[in-house]
Amino acid sequence: MQILLAPFTVLPFHLARSLHSLGNSYRRLGRHEEALVNYERAISLSEPLARDQSRIYKKDLAVTLYILSHKHYELNHCNDALESAQQSLDIYRELALTQPLVFHGDVVEGLELVRDCLSMLSRQAEVDEINSEIARLRAGDENTSSRSSSLHAVIESEGRGSGEVESDEAGENNEVDSSYGSDVEREQEDEGRGEGMRASDGDEEVEDGGGNANSGERSDEEMQ
Repeated sequence: MQILLAPFTVLPFHLARSLHSLGNSYRRLGRHEEALVNYERAISLSEPLARDQSRIYKKDLAVTLYILSHKHYELNHCNDALESAQQSLDIYRELALTQPLVFHGDVVEGLELVRDCLSMLSRQAEVDEINSEIARLRAGDENTSSRSSSLHAVIESEGRGSGEVESDEAGENNEVDSSYGSDVEREQEDEGRGEGMRASDGDEEVEDGGGNANSGERSDEEMQ
């Protein structure tokens, strides 16, 4: 039964990611309304999965909600921006309960986005409360700043090339993974070593060829 159900779970998950990516493409082109529609469609598919399935679905949903809120914020859709930002923050708070080191920074960034939305709505008392919470979280974790760049990185990388001015991205991501550069360097080093080995093999073959020629001459002399 689980094997039969798997495709029905995987299909909405990948479709949601495809819609998210399509939203990013429209966003880069400045086609904001189409971007919003695709983000919202991705969210409608992700929400049932996030309720019933593993952490990865919750994280994907939180990211899409965050980006949707950011886009609403850019378009001065104050209430819509706040609603999506709060939903994203709620998910990150839940994830941080079991993995605080992984999601601590995302909670801080989620709070910052909620704060900005509240500020746009002139709800200063709530802004002050959130600023106090952000300060407490940062005081309790000196490494927050180094770990809390994931969401800003996503926004920056997914908007790259669009000509838009972003608040900060990306991964990914994304968003370039720092490991990518080191992998490329290792590949180049390996290729360099391979070329050096091939060159040395070629030299040895030349030397062997010369040696064989000399031995051939000696054999002729002996026969004579």
